[in-house]
Amino acid sequence: MTTKNKALCFFIFIMASFSNVNNLDAQNSTLPEPILVILNKAIEAHGGYTKLSTHRADRVKMKGTIQFAGLDATFKGETTVQLPDQMKTVQEITVKGKSFNVIQVFDKDKVLVNLNGQPQKAEEPIAIQIKETMRLAKIIRLVPLLTGKEFEITDLGLIKAGELSLHGIKVKEVSKPDILLFFDRKTGLLVKTEQTREFENNKLVQEDYFSDFRDLGGFKRPVKIQSFRNGKKILDAELLEVRYFEKLPSSDFKP
Repeated sequence: MTTKNKALCFFIFIMASFSNVNNLDAQNSTLPEPILVILNKAIEAHGGYTKLSTHRADRVKMKGTIQFAGLDATFKGETTVQLPDQMKTVQEITVKGKSFNVIQVFDKDKVLVNLNGQPQKAEEPIAIQIKETMRLAKIIRLVPLLTGKEFEITDLGLIKAGELSLHGIKVKEVSKPDILLFFDRKTGLLVKTEQTREFENNKLVQEDYFSDFRDLGGFKRPVKIQSFRNGKKILDAELLEVRYFEKLPSSDFKP
């Protein structure tokens, strides 16, 4: 794998929103009552069940700093997500005054990567990370957890994080890494996710923190996102703009 392609593994991060959900009926859920209480409070905090079920896709623009090929870099660009199986990121990354244009596409199990206008081989580590990011994007939508038969959810109880009192749950799927979700006990907002990912044959703990929540188009969304791997910051991002759609054409997910 080339150095630039290796860097793509470190470039894949959370830019998904909390607003694209399937229209599910919470009353059909078989989850234990304590977990239902946590999820329903979180869904209400992020905009409400009815509101969250009225659109299918969104597009966000962001900027910030990131680790690229082991170097500090800046980035700007946009990410489009349409559940259940479409995502596209278009980014301009600048390292030491030199810019790289990176496009990554996940489209119904197809993974495509383009670097500076040239198609790249989506090597297995890159493909895994893109697919895992798409899976996380679905899970942090929260509503699919209510009745998704593929999920096994465990209550982790109360956890202190500085001045915050959090309530954690663990989401388990067969043959996939567990994902931990942590909600602010007071507000119900999802403020942290955690999972173990494999990068270049090393298992690393990735933690994503969400803060500065604002009402954007009727949805409560985090404007600030920070990501860490084994305690080292790899991302510091700021949401600039968000747009919502009922449905986007397949052409929007071409490289």
